[in-house]
Amino acid sequence: MICRAFAVCGLLLVLAQVPALAAEPAIAVTTDAGSSEDEQLVELEEVIVYGNDGNLVEGISAESELDAAGIAAYGANTVGDLLAMVAPDVDNTQEGPVILINGRPANGINSVNDLPSESVQSVQVLTPQAASALGYAPTRRVINVVLRQSFRQDLANVTVRGATAGRGLSSNANLSSLQLSGNSYRNFALRAWKTEPRLEAHRDIQNQPSSVPYDLVGNVLSYPVAGGDIDPALTAITGFPVTVLGVPVGTGDPALDDFVPLANIANTSSMGRYRTMIADQYSYALNGNWQMQLPRRIALSLNGSVDRSHSESLSGATTTLLHLPASSPFTPFSQDVGIARYLGAPLQQSSKPLTANLSSSLNTQLGRYRVFLSTSVNWRRSSTISERRVDTAALQAALDDGTLNPFAPLPAEMLDEVLVDRSRSRGFNGTVNLQASGTAFKLPAGNATLSMRGELRRNRQRSRTEGTTNFSSRLNRQDELAFASMQLPLLGGATPMAFGMGAELSGSARDVSSIGTLFDHGFGLNLRKGNRLTMRIGMNQERVAPQPEALTNPVVTIDDFRTYDFIRQETVLVRYITGGNPDLDIERRRTVRIGGTVRPFVAMDLNFNAEYQRTIGRDAVSQLPAVSEDVQAAFPDRYRRDAEGRLVEVDARLVSFARSHTESLRWGGNFRRSFGVPQQQTPQSATAATVTFISSDGSGVDELSGAGWRLNANFTHTWQLENTRLARAGLPAQDLLAGGAGTGSGISRHTVQGRAGLAYNGTGAQLTTNWKSRTRITAGTTADPNDLVFSPLLRLDLSAFANLGTVFPGAPLVAGLRVTLAVENLLDAKQRVRDEDGITPLRYQPYLINALGRTVSLSLRKTF
Repeated sequence: MICRAFAVCGLLLVLAQVPALAAEPAIAVTTDAGSSEDEQLVELEEVIVYGNDGNLVEGISAESELDAAGIAAYGANTVGDLLAMVAPDVDNTQEGPVILINGRPANGINSVNDLPSESVQSVQVLTPQAASALGYAPTRRVINVVLRQSFRQDLANVTVRGATAGRGLSSNANLSSLQLSGNSYRNFALRAWKTEPRLEAHRDIQNQPSSVPYDLVGNVLSYPVAGGDIDPALTAITGFPVTVLGVPVGTGDPALDDFVPLANIANTSSMGRYRTMIADQYSYALNGNWQMQLPRRIALSLNGSVDRSHSESLSGATTTLLHLPASSPFTPFSQDVGIARYLGAPLQQSSKPLTANLSSSLNTQLGRYRVFLSTSVNWRRSSTISERRVDTAALQAALDDGTLNPFAPLPAEMLDEVLVDRSRSRGFNGTVNLQASGTAFKLPAGNATLSMRGELRRNRQRSRTEGTTNFSSRLNRQDELAFASMQLPLLGGATPMAFGMGAELSGSARDVSSIGTLFDHGFGLNLRKGNRLTMRIGMNQERVAPQPEALTNPVVTIDDFRTYDFIRQETVLVRYITGGNPDLDIERRRTVRIGGTVRPFVAMDLNFNAEYQRTIGRDAVSQLPAVSEDVQAAFPDRYRRDAEGRLVEVDARLVSFARSHTESLRWGGNFRRSFGVPQQQTPQSATAATVTFISSDGSGVDELSGAGWRLNANFTHTWQLENTRLARAGLPAQDLLAGGAGTGSGISRHTVQGRAGLAYNGTGAQLTTNWKSRTRITAGTTADPNDLVFSPLLRLDLSAFANLGTVFPGAPLVAGLRVTLAVENLLDAKQRVRDEDGITPLRYQPYLINALGRTVSLSLRKTF
C-alpha cells in the first residue's frame, strides 16, 4: 500500500520547488586571527558547521557552543561520555536530544557514541525552535556535533570499578578506530562489560519475618492451620501450649523429648546468600559507522550495531509447608503437623536479550531545500528463564505413603524437578523517513522556512510465556506519519544584534493501524536580541499511542520479590508480575512551555536559562505505583492478599491514569572561561577545517589548542510546582508532592544538579553534585495515617584525569595515555527513611536503595 504520508510530503516538496532555486550561503571567515582588515567571503561548497551566523535552516543558530579545548577540559573518553555529561542540562525529555553530525541528522545516538572526543571540533546546542524547523517534535532539543576535517585515531580503554564496602566489582573495555577525511569517515568500536554479582549476604540485609517460619532445617507447625497447639502430649510435658518447634539438628529420628528444648523456638536461616541485589551480568556490542561523499553533493551514511547481554540473578529458595500425617512411622506426634522448609538450591532467573540494528541515510541539497532520506531496521530477540519453585508432588506423596523421613536429609532426586517459566519475545521494526527543510517564501522580516517529514513505520511483535504461567501476544502495527512545520519571521533587522520575533506552526497526522488517525498540533512564538537574549513560548497538543513493547512484552513472574505495603506498613515478599498490557489507552497530552536564555556579558561565556513547563495528560501510561490505600482502591485487581490481609501478589504491568497534571520550573546557568591561553594563529589558507566564524558580537570563536587553564561550571534547579494524578473518575486525586505514593520513594519538590571542572594542559578534575529535597509518603489508612519520611540526599562524584603524554613530554611510552581516577558517591551518602516512630522499614535499608554505596574506578586510555 502506498504511504499517504509520503504522498503528502512529496507533493509539498514539489510545490515548494516552484520558486527559483536559491544560491548557496556564504560564511564569513578570517584568514588572519589578529586582523579584521583581511576579512573576506569564502564560498564553501557545503555548510558543515553551525556558527552564530551560519545556519542550516535560516533563523536557526547555536544557542551555546563548546569548542575543542572546552571539550578536552571535561576529560571525556568518547562523544557518548561527553553527551552524558552535558545533554541532561539541555534536554530532559524521555526521547533525549536530536543529534546532528556536521549539521546533518545522525542515524541515532549510535552514530556518535563511540567517536573519540578528540575528533570533535565543537558541540553546539541549537535554539529551541531548531527541532521543529528540522522536522522533529517541537518538544525536543537539537545538539550538533561538528567533527574535524582530518583525523585518524585508534583507541583502547579499560576501566575497573569497585565498591569501597567490598564485593562490588565491575569492568568494561572498548576498542575503536576512526578515520576522518572531510565529510567522509569510518568508525568501528567493540565494547565489553562485566559486573560481578552482589548477594544480600554481602551487605548484611535483614529479612522481614514471615507469618510462616520457613527454614533450611525446618520448623514444625500445627496443620492445616498454623498457629494452633501442635500436640497435646507435648503441651503436657512443657506445661504450656506449643505453636512452633524447631527441628533438632544432628538426629534423623527425633523423639518427642528431643523437641522440648525447642518449644516455641523457631529455627531461622538467612536467605542473604540465596538472593542477589545486583545480578551477574556481561554484555558485548559491536558498532560501526561509515559515511562517504557521493557525486552531486550527496552524503551517504551507514550504521550497523549488534548488542548481546546476559544476566543471572538469584531470587531465594522454594518455600513449602509439607504435610506430615500422624500415621507416618517417622513422626513422634499424635496428630498431623506441617513442616515449613526451604528446599533445593537458590532459584535462578536468566535473561539473554539480543538486538541488531542497521540504518542508512542520504543527505543532499535540492535547490533551497535540504533533503534527508533515512531507513532503519531493528531486530530484537529476548529469552528469560525464571525458576519458580521445586516440584514437591513426589516429596509429599512419599510423606503420605510413610516411605520418607522428613527429619533426615531429603533425597536429591526429589528436589531436581524445578518448575520454570520460559518467556520469549521477538520484535521487528522497520522505518523509512523522508525530511525536507528550507526556504519556502520571503517575508519583510526574512525568509519563511518550511519543514516536512513523512514516515512509514512497521512493527511486528510476538511474545510467549510457557510453564507455570501461560501467556501469548502478537502485534502487527503500521504507522504512517505526515508532519509539517513553518517558521515565520515577524520582526527583524538587518544587523545581527537587532531584535527579532518569529512564529512557529506545526502539525502532524499519524495513522496507526487498528487504532485510527492521531492528530498533533502546536505553535510557538520566538523572540531574540542577537545572541544575548532568546525566549520561546510554545504549546503542543498530542495524542500518543502506546509503544508496541508496552503492549506485547512477555509476562515474567518473580517470586519472593521484596516490596513495601504502605497500607499494613510492612515489608513483604510477594509474587511480582511484569510484562505487556494490551489494554493500554491512547494518551492525550497537552504541554505548555515558556523558556528563555540570557547572556548578560558580551565578553564572557556566561548564560542563564529558565523554562516553565505544564503538562496535562489524559489516559496517561505509567508504571503501577506503590500500593497505598488510594492506589489499591483505583486498581483493586492488581493486588492480591491472603485471608489475613497480607499482600501476596502484585501485578505490576503498565496502567493508564485518567488524568495527570505536572508543573515545573527549571532554571540554571553555564559558565566557561580560559586563563593564560596563548593566541592561536589561523593559517593563511582558509579552508573548512580552519575557518573562524564571526559571531554576532564581532568576536572570533577560534578552535583553541587546549593550553592554559580551563574552567567550566553549570547548575540546574528543578522546582516541581505541582504533580497530581487521578487514577479513576470518582476517586480522589493523588498529590505526589504531599504524601501520594508514586514510585515508592516519593517525588522531591526540589532537585539541584551541578558540575564544576578545572583543567590545565591536559590534566583536570570534574566535580558533579546531585541534591534532592526531603519527600514523604503517607502510609497506613485514612483513619490511622503514618508518614514515611525520605531525608534529603546529597551525592558528590569526583573524577580526575591526566594525559601523561602532556605531563611527561619526553617519555614516548606514555604518549597518548590518559589515566582517570573517579570516585562516585564520594561521601558514601545513603538515603535515610524513617516512619513517625523513627524506625526504618526493612524494605528501605540503605543498601537496598543503593547496593553499591561509594565506588572507586580506575581507567586507562591509550590512543594510537
